Amino acid sequence: MKSKILSVLAPLACLFVVSCVNDIIPEPEITPEMTVSETSFIFDGEEGEAEFVVKTNSSWKASCDVSWITLSPSSGDAGSTNVKVSVSALDEAGSRTGKITVTCENIVKTIEVTQSVTPEMTVSENSFIFDGEEGEAEFVVKTNSSWKASCDVSWITLSPSSGDAGSTNV
Repeated sequence: MKSKILSVLAPLACLFVVSCVNDIIPEPEITPEMTVSETSFIFDGEEGEAEFVVKTNSSWKASCDVSWITLSPSSGDAGSTNVKVSVSALDEAGSRTGKITVTCENIVKTIEVTQSVTPEMTVSENSFIFDGEEGEAEFVVKTNSSWKASCDVSWITLSPSSGDAGSTNV
């Protein structure tokens, strides 16, 4: 009796396994796609923020090549994600650049970031009148970069004759 049951169940079990194997369909391979809404940002010298959007059908990561740029978030999953870009203040006149790299599998997008400060300077006095006697006068130089002062006559001396960003009494 046991052999009759086994002889009936064995072919059914094989049929069941074969039919289940045929039902397993591998998931199609997803081709990664990604767009990034910006290609560059320009900031003035102040601390600042901007935003770009990453749209992708897979997970992604973003990084910066400089420490004065931060990103939030710096990674995400499929969908649309707003990424906040923050830059720290640039304290002296001049400019600096950095690069944000966004990667989704084999797709790489870059965003160039530039921050610049235009040199500015004010001098508290633009003229002095002396009565023919030896004397001293003082003025203040305020600037966001280093500076130098000179005089075109030998009887006037300046001290100091140069300085760094900030406010200096001369």
